[in-house]
Amino acid sequence: MAAASANSYTPATQSSSVDDDKNITGFEALVLDYIVPFPLSLVVSRVTLIRYQLLFRYLLSLRHLETLLIGSWTDHSKLTSWRHKSSNPKIEMWKRRAWTLRARMLVFVQQLLYFCTAEVIEPNWQKFMSRLNAGEEEENSRVGGVNEEIPSQPKRTVDELMQDHMDFLATCLRE
Repeated sequence: MAAASANSYTPATQSSSVDDDKNITGFEALVLDYIVPFPLSLVVSRVTLIRYQLLFRYLLSLRHLETLLIGSWTDHSKLTSWRHKSSNPKIEMWKRRAWTLRARMLVFVQQLLYFCTAEVIEPNWQKFMSRLNAGEEEENSRVGGVNEEIPSQPKRTVDELMQDHMDFLATCLRE
């Protein structure tokens, strides 16, 4: 779903009012962008950068949510109305429910963030790097003269590199 939206991405028009810009927070406004010089722009295209931005935005939103939940825990720990026991059992029940809900939400967000980084992005990055390193090792073994009797295989092309890179990003967005 995210990969399809990355292909059909068009930048927002500049017709938004000044009032909308005043209400935006730093978190909502943060976008990482990079202008890639010519030879490298063949491999790192605009679509590739948009996919990186989508991944970054998703991870940043999870990290921001985690920070907000930790901040709410800090607030609950400091306020006397949350720390001291009330004489009303209904209030205590609602306080306990709020504490439990916040704690469960924090654990969920932390586990989701861990899953995205350690179980999705990192293994896919390792596969991508191993494919790149495999191409280098083949080239180095042919240059060193160790395998002179093996007929030379064609070197990896830029198109293959681009395809591997796009596959890496598409897999990360899909998973």
